Amino acid sequence: MKESPENIRGTAVIEETIEQARERYLKTFLDFRDSYSDELPDEIVHEGPYKCRMNFFGMVSGEIEFAIQEGIIDDPEAIKRGKAFAAYVTEDLRVLHLADPENHRTKPEDIRKADEILDYLIHFLERKLM
Repeated sequence: MKESPENIRGTAVIEETIEQARERYLKTFLDFRDSYSDELPDEIVHEGPYKCRMNFFGMVSGEIEFAIQEGIIDDPEAIKRGKAFAAYVTEDLRVLHLADPENHRTKPEDIRKADEILDYLIHFLERKLM
């Protein structure tokens, strides 16, 4: 995939094939799923590789939205699931977090939802790369 002089992120243009872009997103989604801890510490954490952090959910949601916009996620069901997760993050989790940032706690079901969409998109990309 050859990108236009200004890509959707507003960063330097990198010319890559669709396969290279899929590999890049696959690596990113694998990293989100496997390199961040599922642990729910007793205290609210503001740093570190924890899935319970709001930043984790924002990063996952943002990468999914970029992958859809760039045409990497091009299957209607995958798009539907990706957009549903992004809406869940912005309309549910962020609203709760902003209402009470010092006391809002990520629940195991929130992490499960993130892992489910990551698993789905990882398998989607692996199939596309076969």
